[in-house]
Amino acid sequence: MKRLCCLILLLFVSGGCAQPPQAELAAARDALARAYAAGASRLASDDYQIAERALQDGEALVHDGDYGAARELLPFATLRARRALVLAHSADEQLRRAELERRERAIAAARQRQLQQAASPPPSKPDRKAPPKPPPPPQTSYTVGEGESLYSIAAQPQVYDDPLLWPLLYKANRDQIRDPRQIYSGQVLTIPRGLSTAELDEARQKAKQSDVFPPGAPISVPGSQNGQ
Repeated sequence: MKRLCCLILLLFVSGGCAQPPQAELAAARDALARAYAAGASRLASDDYQIAERALQDGEALVHDGDYGAARELLPFATLRARRALVLAHSADEQLRRAELERRERAIAAARQRQLQQAASPPPSKPDRKAPPKPPPPPQTSYTVGEGESLYSIAAQPQVYDDPLLWPLLYKANRDQIRDPRQIYSGQVLTIPRGLSTAELDEARQKAKQSDVFPPGAPISVPGSQNGQ
């Protein structure tokens, strides 16, 4: 009778080992899925990878029919997956706390800047002066005054400031001047502008070679002039 009971017990145990460890496999898969959902693959990567490899090895043992070895390995996979889940929750809480502290520091720094700006005097505005007025354009005409000559007119600062440039006035007003020695009060003379250096030098050379107004002749400045 005793031998019969032992035989029945042995057959029962052998029959149990012959069945796939479905409960252990489901528990390991569920634990690993929960760990993954909590971010354990990133926050507790070491334990998560160990649990993942153990589950894969357990699934391979089940596929090969080695149910006994699978029953020993799958609980280990479940245990490491649960450990990864706990570590992931802890790491996530630390990250949340660090982010909260960072935001609090940023708010405090912004508040401090506002207080400093409120306490400091406003920056003084730069003294903006009106830009200087551009100089008036040079005269392009001149009204002859009493006693003036082309020589004295060319010497005027508003004309050429050089008496030797009188040939320019003579050339530009040949339509109303026959003799450069004879001009009349009230005549309106054209003043050529935009002349090149060569043209100015040529006019000076002509003045020096001419006996109309000898170089160095006195310049008579009349009492009243009317420049336009």
